[in-house]
Amino acid sequence: KYKELESQVSDSAAEIERMQKELDDGKGSMSSDEYLQKSYNLIAAKATLQFYKTQLANTRNTIDNAKQQVAAAQTAVNNGGTALQDAQKKVNEAPAALEEAEKQIQDAQIELDRKNEEYEQAKQDLADELEAAQQKLEDSEDKILNVEKPTWYVLDRETIPSYTAYKSDTDGMGSIGSVFPVIFFLVAALVSLTTMTRMVEEQRTQIGTLKALGYTKGAIAAKYVLYALLATAIGSVLGVLLGESTIPLLTVNTYKLVYIGLHNTVVKPDVFDALLASLLAIICTTGATLAACYRVLSSSPALLMRPEAPKAGKRILLEKVGFIWKHLNFAQKAACRNLFRYKKRLFMTIAG
Repeated sequence: KYKELESQVSDSAAEIERMQKELDDGKGSMSSDEYLQKSYNLIAAKATLQFYKTQLANTRNTIDNAKQQVAAAQTAVNNGGTALQDAQKKVNEAPAALEEAEKQIQDAQIELDRKNEEYEQAKQDLADELEAAQQKLEDSEDKILNVEKPTWYVLDRETIPSYTAYKSDTDGMGSIGSVFPVIFFLVAALVSLTTMTRMVEEQRTQIGTLKALGYTKGAIAAKYVLYALLATAIGSVLGVLLGESTIPLLTVNTYKLVYIGLHNTVVKPDVFDALLASLLAIICTTGATLAACYRVLSSSPALLMRPEAPKAGKRILLEKVGFIWKHLNFAQKAACRNLFRYKKRLFMTIAG
């Protein structure tokens, strides 16, 4: 068995040397699959050689131990009968140890065969994976070759999404800017009408005295018109200065949070719109003032110099709804009657 192992080791070493030389000589001319196959075979042969060397060393150690035991037994024979018997016993046990070593070699051979089978299976699995990967690569290359040519779109400034979005926002802001001034002018007219009406009513006695002294309606109304005109002019100047300098900048700074590239925005003052707004404000306030003065100035001086009689009270529509009116206290009833008694104040409150 020992010589058989020596022969196998020698043959395996020669086979490995031959395979290594063949692999080195044909490295440039072999295909990748052939080179890979020979490399796998060389690795397997080296593993087999290492296994045989291990088994040979184990067998050599077993034989050396047996020889030592035989020598010791021989010494014991020379030394006496008891030693001879012990040596003979050890000699008898040596074949059993040798058989055990041979059994170990057989088991190792079985394990080697199993490992070789696993190696072949792993090799086959790797080949299958390589084939699948190669097929996937070829399919991907076919897809790349069959990809349609892209379509390019050239966009001018009017069709860039960010530009159109910014333009849409500015158009919306422009629409708001067209509606809000109407509301502001309406509120200004209502405030002017209420304020000037109260002022004229408080000074009705003075107006009656002036009319009795011979002052014309225009001269008397000029005082209140001039008051409204000066207030409107001062407010228009302050509004134009503050509005043209702050509101556009606040609006632009708000847009900068959304549009990152919005820098160094120049806001040009719109003189025409400022003059137009001031003119409309003057028309609204002076018109409201003239409307407030008209009713008082149309009365006679004698009537104006007397205190104005309060408006006559009358039943309102809510009083006809008995189940509601009966549950109101005195203050609530007075408030409801005043709402319908002074309709101009009611409208001013609702509109404001």
